[in-house]
Amino acid sequence: MHIITQKSPSYLHFLLKGVLVSLLFIFSLPIVAAAQSVGDVGAGTSIDFNPRTPGPNQSVEARVVSFSFDRLLASYIWYVDGKVSASGTGRQSTTFTTGKPGSRHIVKVVIQTNDGGVISTSAELTVGDIDLLWSAETTTPPGYPGRALPSIFSLVKVVALPNIISNGKQINPKSLSYEWLVNGRRLPASSGNGEDSLLLNITSSPDVETQVTVNVSTLSQSIKQTKTISIRPVAQKINFYEIDPARGPKYQRNIAQGFSLGAGSEAKILATPFYFNQRSFGFLDYVWKIAGQRISDPQSRPAILSFKTEQGSSGTKHVSLQLENPQNPLEIAEKSFIINVQ
Repeated sequence: MHIITQKSPSYLHFLLKGVLVSLLFIFSLPIVAAAQSVGDVGAGTSIDFNPRTPGPNQSVEARVVSFSFDRLLASYIWYVDGKVSASGTGRQSTTFTTGKPGSRHIVKVVIQTNDGGVISTSAELTVGDIDLLWSAETTTPPGYPGRALPSIFSLVKVVALPNIISNGKQINPKSLSYEWLVNGRRLPASSGNGEDSLLLNITSSPDVETQVTVNVSTLSQSIKQTKTISIRPVAQKINFYEIDPARGPKYQRNIAQGFSLGAGSEAKILATPFYFNQRSFGFLDYVWKIAGQRISDPQSRPAILSFKTEQGSSGTKHVSLQLENPQNPLEIAEKSFIINVQ
């Protein structure tokens, strides 16, 4: 037996109303989700600087970094320190020039995406500076006006002089942290708080550059600065100087090719090594030759050659010197000159 009951009109009205509300709720879900994705379009948008640690009066590029919208179709307005720097569709970057050490630059960009969203983001850049000074522990003559240049296996001292400003005051260099790198390789033993100098052993051949980098930062890492220099070693060389009996070596005049000497006269020639390692200076071997024949120095002063001509003699004499560190055959130099006897 089937019993059929008839629903009242009020009950049917209530049932249809409930179904309609449920359908409206279901169809509204995608619309709500889409609205949330539009609202998050600026998430992950930032400004990147190149270089990230610029020095004073240096050109810097500021560029938008984001994967949440089509950067080529978006419109941009760039502000540097409150002034419009650049604008336009697809203008993803702008450039500006930094000020003096310690100056602060605020870069802001307002972006209108191609689907109508608006994003605004900003970044701050503080200008610092580092001077990297180096000095080579190699040989030069007394009073030499030039600088000693590095050569293979010589020691070079590199000193960092940071000029980093915080709150209008220069930070004490000894309170900063230093990370040293040579040719991209970190040197943990030479890095640390207050480690503002590096003693470097040059191992590259002449004209092969060694890159030295220092990363300087505050202990909180809130301020960072980087500087890189290239150190190019040179080959060792020898200069010859005639010794004046009364005044000593004539350092102002290098004997490049040769010199003239009267018959029956005597001359003393000083050989001066340039850019040899100071640590090996006392171990250098002096091999003098005249006309291809090796000679010995009776005065046991190997850097000085005494040459005496006979009365009535004339002609030319070929003089050569080979200078070598017996403990390191790569430290070597050779040079020759001509004595014209008249």
